[in-house]
Amino acid sequence: MVTLYGSKICPDCRQCKRNFDMYKIPYTYCDITAKIQNLKAFLRLRDTEDLFKPVREEEHRVGIPVLQFEDGSLTFDWQGYVRSLGFEADDKTEVPEDAEDMSADAKAPTAEMPIGKACGLDGKGC
Repeated sequence: MVTLYGSKICPDCRQCKRNFDMYKIPYTYCDITAKIQNLKAFLRLRDTEDLFKPVREEEHRVGIPVLQFEDGSLTFDWQGYVRSLGFEADDKTEVPEDAEDMSADAKAPTAEMPIGKACGLDGKGC
């Protein structure tokens, strides 16, 4: 099963989680801002894995959402993963921070849905 490292305060992570819930894609969610143990697990990946090298070099980047697969491989391309499973990835719909159970409220994406904000201290993304 895939592990999604993210945070409920990150708009990009909420979009990813919404897609996984909407399409019933099995995953384990690790909210890095919910418990210090989750943050430490994420930082172990971020501080050691090559995928995060550009993230570590650019100020204000966090590196979430990131997917970790059972074989240990990592990707930032959650949209590509969703598409590889035969679904249309919706990365435009803004998901409110207070959305508790996004699977219950998930709706099919439409062209009228607004574009979400990117997370990061400088507003350029995670």
